[in-house]
Amino acid sequence: MTTGNDLVHLVVLAQIFCHTLVETHRVLFGLKLGLAAGTVSAMIGLFSPTVEWWIENLPERRPGVIGVGLILVGMLFQSVQYWLIVFDMPVH
Repeated sequence: MTTGNDLVHLVVLAQIFCHTLVETHRVLFGLKLGLAAGTVSAMIGLFSPTVEWWIENLPERRPGVIGVGLILVGMLFQSVQYWLIVFDMPVH
């Protein structure tokens, strides 16, 4: 037969066990996030000198043309919602 003290001990042990599982999950999440951030940082550090050299050696007008193209693409993406209304297309 169990006594009140035994139940208290079981509850405390269960709480410690659950806390350990939650903390382990948090630590694993932190490690995954750190690994992802470190990988992205390493890739940026690896390729940024090449991209910088490529941009510096482009003809003068090409970055301007690329910028205008990006502006037009952005305007197109922003206007899609209005074109869907104009043409009465259902959105699911």
